[in-house]
Amino acid sequence: MIDSESINNFVLRPLMSKDNMVSKQVPSVITNNITVRRVKKFNLEDYIYNSLVPQNSIKKVNNFDDAFSSVNMGDCALFIDTLSIAFIIDVKGFESRSISEPKNEVVVRGSQESFVEKLRTNTSMIRRLISNENLIIESASVGKVSKTKVAICYIKNIANNDLVAEVKYRINNLNIDNIISSGQLEQLIQDNSLLTFPQIIATERPDKAANHILEGRVVVIVDGTPYCLIMPGIFIDFLSSPEDVNLKFQYANLLKVIRFFAFIITLFLPGIYVAVSNYHTELLPTELLFTIAAARNTVPFPVIFEILLMEFSFELIREAGLRVPTPVGPTIRDCRCLNTSGKHQ
Repeated sequence: MIDSESINNFVLRPLMSKDNMVSKQVPSVITNNITVRRVKKFNLEDYIYNSLVPQNSIKKVNNFDDAFSSVNMGDCALFIDTLSIAFIIDVKGFESRSISEPKNEVVVRGSQESFVEKLRTNTSMIRRLISNENLIIESASVGKVSKTKVAICYIKNIANNDLVAEVKYRINNLNIDNIISSGQLEQLIQDNSLLTFPQIIATERPDKAANHILEGRVVVIVDGTPYCLIMPGIFIDFLSSPEDVNLKFQYANLLKVIRFFAFIITLFLPGIYVAVSNYHTELLPTELLFTIAAARNTVPFPVIFEILLMEFSFELIREAGLRVPTPVGPTIRDCRCLNTSGKHQ
């Protein structure tokens, strides 16, 4: 978990070298063939902290819990005899994934960067997009066992102070042993976990997170996951796309209207089909009614069972395409499309 070169060059080498500052001498006095030299007094703790270890990230701790936590995260703990503190030196060197293109939120004209699993890299991408001194990134720890690092990002003169305080309160008061992903954190801090409609936005795009921060939202980044949480999430946010900010507002609004109608159709079309085909057949044109009746003449199941079976089949195909190995997933989806086309013909 550590970088060996950092340990050798910035910790061990200074400790093993004879420093001129320590042995700085004043004029010596020879008495009875014995040379007496006086060394300038100095504070050992301040000398090590300020001069000896040439590291830009070093801090002092005075309890073992903090030292254990830092070592487990890849830092180096330096203990000095006669000192009641330990020095924590940042020498992390574990491997991490490089920044790549977004896989689930693809745009044409926007940024082609996505979050990674490393917390410091994610916060640096947001800091690069928002070059403002009012951008606040606060650190917190979640989980009594895992002690997962969490970053809370907001702009202090734009974000609502009550919103920021509520987010901090919910994160800092979680009584849980471990947490390793943003999805777990989302379920723990939302208002009602039984409500199926999402209340928090999850995104893998730094530009989308930066836009929401500039609008006054609060972004929470969890170490070890490439998705950040944007809160609060409102209904229109789930009908928007990262590409909308790169389009003229007329076309962007038109696309949102189309997505809204698609949402309504997806939500109500199965129920409307069951109601019309079973109880309100007079609403259908005669030719269409005869076509539906002829198609259903060979189906031994009622309409509602057929709808439920179709919904279950689509969910099954979707899960199979996502969970099975990559060479098999596309094959399953293609076979499903061919079967559906043959049935329609």
